[in-house]
Amino acid sequence: MRHRAILAIWLAIPAVAETQPAAAPLDPVRAFVAEHAVGLDHPGLPTVRSLIRALATRDLFVHVERPVMAGWHRDPAARTAWLARLERLSGRIAGLRATAGARLLEGGEAAELASAERALHRMKRQDAAWREVYSAARPADYPFVLSGRQALALGVLDGCTTVSRTFCLLARSAGLEVRLVDAANLDELRRIWRPGRARGEGGVNGHKMALVRAEGQWHLVNASHFAPHAEPPYEIFAAVDGRPVAPETLPGTVLRFPSMQVQARGRSPQLVVTCVGLPEAEDLGEHSLEANLNLAVSGDPASPLCRNPALTGLLGAAGSGD
Repeated sequence: MRHRAILAIWLAIPAVAETQPAAAPLDPVRAFVAEHAVGLDHPGLPTVRSLIRALATRDLFVHVERPVMAGWHRDPAARTAWLARLERLSGRIAGLRATAGARLLEGGEAAELASAERALHRMKRQDAAWREVYSAARPADYPFVLSGRQALALGVLDGCTTVSRTFCLLARSAGLEVRLVDAANLDELRRIWRPGRARGEGGVNGHKMALVRAEGQWHLVNASHFAPHAEPPYEIFAAVDGRPVAPETLPGTVLRFPSMQVQARGRSPQLVVTCVGLPEAEDLGEHSLEANLNLAVSGDPASPLCRNPALTGLLGAAGSGD
């Protein structure tokens, strides 16, 4: 009897399951690379191409409308109206889904539902990006405020700077050696260049790219060349003007790639490489227009002095006159 009583007590005690420590969640960057990159056993140009194609996939990333958000800064009522449109769209989608539960949607209704769901997806991501990042920034700084990790977390991109930062982040995680590259419009630099003195007033257009070491050599990668007409959605160059590209020799190089150049009055301004980032740097310049202008003329985001050694041969050194 005593043994039975002990057995009954033992059976009444809830079993304590052997618990294993929960596996740490995979880093979002590594998870994205694992899902979308190819050739990770031996990272090379196929890896590069697969990552850029993932960045160009509209189901994965939404391109936010910076002019729309700039309007919200100037006129908060514009954002209120935009949010009301989002709510109406959500309501319309709910109505169409309810109809779909009762009967088959007609062709026009089905097409409308699909289009509305895509639009809602874009608007929700833009709204999240606004709340997380852009609402606290000046519109002039918009091109520079989004980090690669933020772009990945929010599923949004907004221009060459963010695309290149995100690409560098992913490529480095894939095991590639990578550097961020800054280039500026040469004609516009000439207008603000004052040798040895603070730069003049005015903006400078430019372009961010990446240098990637793959298959034994460096390649200049234009990762944000995925306009609707672009196929493939990237450009990769092992040489510029017949010379191999490298982090040490690329600064000061004038680029003549038509796809990278903004057409102005029928001519294509030249781009000159102003700086190449450090091996582990996700950023080149800081998250503001001012810092990026400083970077172009001095090589230092904190200094406006026109003394970038990569540019003095093109634009003039201190003491040579304006």
